[in-house]
Amino acid sequence: MLSSLMIRRGASVNFARKMTMLICGAMALPIMFTPLAHNEWVAVAVISVAVAGHQGFSSNLYTLCSDLFPTKLVASIAGFGGFFGYVSASVFQPSQDIG
Repeated sequence: MLSSLMIRRGASVNFARKMTMLICGAMALPIMFTPLAHNEWVAVAVISVAVAGHQGFSSNLYTLCSDLFPTKLVASIAGFGGFFGYVSASVFQPSQDIG
């Protein structure tokens, strides 16, 4: 919704998507202060904002993919991105010592 509003107001698609991703990414940063919350509802509010920011970032990331690549390649590019993300997460997992 935010990127669409920026585009309607004259911003380029590239700027609108990336600025929205920056804002949504910044929304996730306060999650590190959740353990300091003295009230459970404050913790729930902080987590809710962080999760909303994460979802907004993800949505704009996939939309950015469809903005940058031809229609016939969007699914393949998104699939490659997911594949390499999962492979790198598997390869770079820290080892578990059962010591």
